[in-house]
Amino acid sequence: MVEFRTIYPGWYPGRTVHIHLMISSPGKVLTSQLYFPDPLTDTVHARPPYSQRPGRDTANDTDVIFPTGREPAVLQLRATTNGYLGAVRLHLPRSV
Repeated sequence: MVEFRTIYPGWYPGRTVHIHLMISSPGKVLTSQLYFPDPLTDTVHARPPYSQRPGRDTANDTDVIFPTGREPAVLQLRATTNGYLGAVRLHLPRSV
């Protein structure tokens, strides 16, 4: 189990909003990405400082990496007094 805090990610051309993660155990490493719901991303990116860089060009449904592999991990987020809280359960396969 792991917990971490981060800012809401920005974007770069050709990719939807996401964060990278690596899960490791002895002899195994899984690299993956966590995605954010587009409606929430639109809301967050309409506010400063994100609004200073408008024009996000890729959403979840148009990102070429989003659908690859297994089902993408779109975080289910809920608003808190200090931002958003999300949780996801990922499993490291027995053979990677």
